[in-house]
Amino acid sequence: MEVWHIWVIAALLLFIVEIFTSGFAVICIAVGALGGAAASAFGAPFWGQILAFALLALVSLVTVRPVMLRWFSKGAKPSNMESLIGRKAKVIEAVGRNTMGRIKVDGDDWQAVSDDGAEIPAGSEAEIVGQDSNILKVRRTA
Repeated sequence: MEVWHIWVIAALLLFIVEIFTSGFAVICIAVGALGGAAASAFGAPFWGQILAFALLALVSLVTVRPVMLRWFSKGAKPSNMESLIGRKAKVIEAVGRNTMGRIKVDGDDWQAVSDDGAEIPAGSEAEIVGQDSNILKVRRTA
C-alpha cells in the first residue's frame, strides 16, 4: 500500500464522518486529504504532502464552507418564536421589566417581559420586539 492510498482512505473516512455531522468543516479536511493524496501520487516528500493537505483544507474552509452553509440555509424558515417578532399582542397579565407577565398572540399564551422597562397593564396592546429563550420581549404600542 502506497502513501497516497492512506490519504485517500483518510479522505473517504472523513467524507463518511461528514454525513453524520453538520457545518461542513469535516468535508473541508477531507478535501485537504485529497490534496495530500495528489501530492503523494506526484512524488512529493512528506512535508509537501502535509503542506498540500493544510493549504487545501484552509482554502476550502475559507471558500467552500461559507458557500455550502449559505446554500443549505437558503429558504430556512424562522422558528415559531422568531416569526412572532414584529407582531401585535394583547397583554393578559401586566408586564414589566422585572415582572413577568403574559401576552396572547393568535390565541396562544406566552410569557413576556417589558423590553424598555415600562409597565404594560393588562388589556393593553404590545408589540413583540425580541425573545430571550422562551420569553418574549414586548414594548407598549401607542
